[in-house]
Amino acid sequence: MSIIDPSVAVDANYFSYSILTEDGRTFRGKLETETATSITLLSAENKRSIVLRENVEMLRLHRNL
Repeated sequence: MSIIDPSVAVDANYFSYSILTEDGRTFRGKLETETATSITLLSAENKRSIVLRENVEMLRLHRNL
C-alpha cells in the first residue's frame, strides 16, 4: 500500500465498470471477463451482462470505496 498514492495498490474488488451502449442501455458491475469482441460484467445482484465491444459507446471505471 502506498501512502503517497493509495490508489496504486487498490484491489480489483473495489472497482466497478459502467457501460453505455449505442442504443442507450446502461450496465454496471464488476469486470468478469474481457475479450477482443466483448465485455462481461457481473452486477451486484449476480446478473451477468455480456456486451459486444462494437455496441459500446462509453466504458467507465468507478472506484467503490
